[in-house]
Amino acid sequence: MNLKDAPHRRFNVLTGEWVLDSAQRTKRPWQGKVESPPAATRPAYDAHCYLYPGNLRAGGQHNPAYTSTFVFENDFAALAPVEPQVVEQDGFLLAKGERLVLANEHFVLLVPYWAAWHFECMIVPWCHQQDIGQITAEEQRAFAEILQQVTIRLAIFLKLPSPTRRGFTSGQRMAQHIPNGIGT
Repeated sequence: MNLKDAPHRRFNVLTGEWVLDSAQRTKRPWQGKVESPPAATRPAYDAHCYLYPGNLRAGGQHNPAYTSTFVFENDFAALAPVEPQVVEQDGFLLAKGERLVLANEHFVLLVPYWAAWHFECMIVPWCHQQDIGQITAEEQRAFAEILQQVTIRLAIFLKLPSPTRRGFTSGQRMAQHIPNGIGT
């Protein structure tokens, strides 16, 4: 079967759905209106066309006085660019779209995209560390600072004296570097 001449189904791998493709429709005879070709001479300037240089756009702005190819911004785009905004919510500093909570020179505390609650957090080093035993004394202080800040903020937000449950994920040698009781 020639897929250009017969209707058939195709699997859309992006949506996981089957779609119908009726490619043969393009062979239908056209019975609609036939336009005449455009005039051979066009005006050098059309004051009513919102795409001409210097004219007022549909969105209210004037076009620049361009003299060659120009890329127009869509005045009525279906999607708008997302600009991250930093907001404070219940003592948490959140960057919308980034899910950032706190940061210092060595670590960032963030809400992972898979979190079910906005107070589920993880601390991630800015620099790759194979395991927690590799961090320097300065990095240990920075880690403790973030851990202290999130514990205080969660205690206030959740109105609990010790609201956190901590777990550490690290390299294979992690257990030998963590004192008893810290990971529970």
